Amino acid sequence: MQNEKTFGTRLENARVLIELFAGMPNYSAHVSELSPTAFLQLLTDAEQMQRDYSDCKNQLAILRDKRKKIMKGDAQTLGLIANLRNIRAIVIATFGKKTMQAEKVGELINKMNSQKPTKITTFDPISNEQLTTSTISRSNLSYASIAHNFATLVQLLASFGARYQPAAAHLQIATLQAISDELNAENTNTQVALANSSIQKSKRDDAFKALSNSFLLIKSHILATFGAKSAEYKNLGRLSI
Repeated sequence: MQNEKTFGTRLENARVLIELFAGMPNYSAHVSELSPTAFLQLLTDAEQMQRDYSDCKNQLAILRDKRKKIMKGDAQTLGLIANLRNIRAIVIATFGKKTMQAEKVGELINKMNSQKPTKITTFDPISNEQLTTSTISRSNLSYASIAHNFATLVQLLASFGARYQPAAAHLQIATLQAISDELNAENTNTQVALANSSIQKSKRDDAFKALSNSFLLIKSHILATFGAKSAEYKNLGRLSI
């Protein structure tokens, strides 16, 4: 896999060929695609595609950092994951450790933490009777899954009504809902940016492929025109695109 430095070197080599054309007054392309003008256009296209891809990558990095900050926080902000243990503690203190409320909250939090929880009990929503007991295996969840589970957790906490009323503002329903909305928005933005980056990378790769193919044809044409021992051909020997 080629890194960005390699692509930069390829562009530099293409610019060298443009300069070498100036020292080939007898160079004549038998087809327009092998002309210096056509090659310059391919180089211009590749440079633009490289800039566009770089812009997409930078934007994607910014959005990923914003999403990560929501999840893990920073020196000024307590992240979503850090809030989960406090939410669990409040629910256990309010309802008790073995209650349906604590079990449901614990299940969602364990999913978001990608931890293997203890046995999870399912209750009938009408009779509140115990139905089944199961264990959720450890797994690495995507941001989309975490965002979905957190939104479900906020809805669950809101359903507790007045019984879930923490004093700390950052644990109250309004704040948690705002965090959920922000995480969903940033995750969507990140996914869109990732798709755009992938599309732009494909365009960039196609542009470089066209540039490389043109260079090889031009090199073969120079070999046929001037010969292997000519200065014109030797100047190309160290170049690759």
